[in-house]
Amino acid sequence: MTTTEQLTTYRQMREELQKYLDRVYSGSKIGTPHSVFGDVHIRFELGGDEMFKVIRGGVEIEWWKDRRRMTKVDKLNREAHIQKSVTQATSRATTIFYDTFDNLETEIWILIYEYSGGLFNHLTDYAFQQFPSKTVATFYDNKEQVETQMLTEQEDGTFTYDKTEARVILGKVKVKDIQAEKILNGIANNEMGFEPSICQDIYFLDPITDRGMYMYDDRGCYVWSNKAEKIKYLYDKRNEWIVNYHRPEIDKYFVT
Repeated sequence: MTTTEQLTTYRQMREELQKYLDRVYSGSKIGTPHSVFGDVHIRFELGGDEMFKVIRGGVEIEWWKDRRRMTKVDKLNREAHIQKSVTQATSRATTIFYDTFDNLETEIWILIYEYSGGLFNHLTDYAFQQFPSKTVATFYDNKEQVETQMLTEQEDGTFTYDKTEARVILGKVKVKDIQAEKILNGIANNEMGFEPSICQDIYFLDPITDRGMYMYDDRGCYVWSNKAEKIKYLYDKRNEWIVNYHRPEIDKYFVT
């Protein structure tokens, strides 16, 4: 295949994904990462929100205001607390992944955004190593200007999204060929300072069932679709993992 033919194939792959998004998730654009979502969604809690505490003599110590007050034992206990949270996040996310993409033979879309800047952006190829190398070689992979969630007011009073450069990678791969647990663990590790870590934003989209998933960090993930009945079984099966704060918003999709 010539370079020109290869570039054409890559562009066609991007166009194919965008056409799918236009058909199923109206308003979702590859060039606007935060728009990739569904009309119906569930937000799951992964690592839990229990804060680490240091108690001495029955009194909680505000260690976060002055970490010099922490003993070596306190620091070890805090790391163990974080590791427990990451382990739970990985386990839950992996369970939700295979609940969502339950046909291992299905080819699903992978959409990845990689940014050069950011506090937790320690760029490595670890994420891409979790897919077959021959498959990754066929992925669309290009730097683009994508829209952020930051708005700037224009002279006419309208607002437009600011843009930033991102490496956009996308392609199809069978569910069985995805090292899902390693990917989700890497995402959970990222902001916690553990290795291996994944700082890239990774979206999974099933064009057969019209289900999508995105894990934002160790705290939680989203699963979505264009119709409630397509993910109702997840709402029922993993109901205890739904983020309670958002439960009223989520319940309205499924409770009649």
